[in-house]
Amino acid sequence: MVVGASGGAAATFVQAIEGTQAAVRVQQDVVYGKRTILVPAGYLQHPRMVQSLIAIAQNNASHVVFVVEKGCAAAAGSPGLGTVFTCPVLGVVADAGSVLSATAHPAATVPDAGTEEAASFAELRRLGVSEPFFSVNLQSLCGMDAVLDALSGGRIGN
Repeated sequence: MVVGASGGAAATFVQAIEGTQAAVRVQQDVVYGKRTILVPAGYLQHPRMVQSLIAIAQNNASHVVFVVEKGCAAAAGSPGLGTVFTCPVLGVVADAGSVLSATAHPAATVPDAGTEEAASFAELRRLGVSEPFFSVNLQSLCGMDAVLDALSGGRIGN
């Protein structure tokens, strides 16, 4: 299950996981793909919808992936939301711009304070997502292999 704030990064991330060039329509409904469940940003923004988010994860998801856009300062979701899920939770920083040099950031590899990536990591921590976090370039798909490995059984947080 992929969850992200408004802005389209989560939909582009789902497109990469599904391995399709067809655009994933961003809409108000949950979108079930062959390998993914895309949850609209509105589910994060309204406390009453969080119950539905939890139920969808419990009934249908093997993992929950929180996608945060690199440099996006907008907070979405309640603090600690990632801790309520019973399945593994993964944090992804999505970058639509330049090629990224690293794909996974364990606790020992923290970006410099004040950078866009550091702000994104802080948002993932606020959401209750455990490290390591993954950085993915949505244009070149640099970093997707590490995420797919983690989703298929590799070591991840939570």
